[in-house]
Amino acid sequence: MNVQVLNDGFTAAEVKLCIKSETGRSVASRTIRRWRQKLDIHPCEFGTYTGKQLDALVSLAGWLRSGRNINHFIDVHFDLLKEI
Repeated sequence: MNVQVLNDGFTAAEVKLCIKSETGRSVASRTIRRWRQKLDIHPCEFGTYTGKQLDALVSLAGWLRSGRNINHFIDVHFDLLKEI
């Protein structure tokens, strides 16, 4: 019997597109990479991201767009980020 593993994750391009659709602005790949490092978000073995990871990055983009900073985001959402 063959077992097929389905990957329901989001690609880096999809993450970028979701951020753009939420904020109305494009974000450079290197900026998203820096955000991922700060939030300690890593892709799975297939190179994709979970829905929770996507939500955190999109939320961060909105947070930053409103003039707040990333360290404050981490402080406020610390419990949520531990679950990622």
